Amino acid sequence: MGPAPGLRDEAPARPSLRSTSWAVVRLVRAENCLLAGLATLVGAGTASAPMGGPAPGRLALVGAAVIVMLVLAFGNVLNDVGDQEGDRAGKGRRPLPSGQVSAPQAVGLAAALLTGAVGVTLATSPRLLPLVLAMGLVAALYTPFLKRVPLLGNAVVAAQTGATLVFGALVAGGVQGTTVGGAVLVAVGILSVEVAKTVEDHPADHRVGTRTIAHLVAPGHHRHLVGGIAAAYVVVWVGLWTTARHPALFALAGAPILPLLAFAVRPAGPATAAASVVVPRFIAASKWLWPLVLVGLTGL
Repeated sequence: MGPAPGLRDEAPARPSLRSTSWAVVRLVRAENCLLAGLATLVGAGTASAPMGGPAPGRLALVGAAVIVMLVLAFGNVLNDVGDQEGDRAGKGRRPLPSGQVSAPQAVGLAAALLTGAVGVTLATSPRLLPLVLAMGLVAALYTPFLKRVPLLGNAVVAAQTGATLVFGALVAGGVQGTTVGGAVLVAVGILSVEVAKTVEDHPADHRVGTRTIAHLVAPGHHRHLVGGIAAAYVVVWVGLWTTARHPALFALAGAPILPLLAFAVRPAGPATAAASVVVPRFIAASKWLWPLVLVGLTGL
């Protein structure tokens, strides 16, 4: 006996190429990867002159930016693979928990990204292959191990991001004090954002048993936690600003921290305990202003 009319089994609709491509863009966090690539070029601009050798060609500089973007994308994908349970609890629209991309597909994508990073390194800057492999190893260890230690995982992300400037300088010739100063500023700024994100993710992390720095601080003091690290950014920024070649240009680098400082000084009240609901707005505002940091760093 055949199926009743209108009740025939139908294969589930397959995602379109366009929707799958957009899911991959979101999975790798393409906007963050682009900023990291630009930061690599900014770092190259701070490099000392090559000693006894020719200046690096455009291919090497573009290759450095591509390498950083691929390694970061690799880490972002692995992070989402390891965070599926938490994302289902608080970020169900992400590509993996929503089913737009399967876990095996994500793992395959991560492998392709790291392979691409190694290939570009061998083609453009083979001497830096050990450093690229080390960056990939840290990214691979982040979700299963480093992220599980409160604040350590945030610090690793911040350090990796700041290191993009150092990587660019190494490709371009050598690291200077300006390079290190810019890298520290970027690292502290990213640490501020990362800690703020633990406040945003606090409820979902609590449901799945993930402990972050936000769990070690009472909800009523979350804004103080974010504000303390934001204040450290201001200290580093002021110190660099006083020595910048173009202080007016470097002043732009202070803009991204303003939303997080605004969150930190917001009046205390009943809403303070629900900081996880409010802080995403301030994080989003800070992210939109982050390109100004890269512009400002060219004034060092």
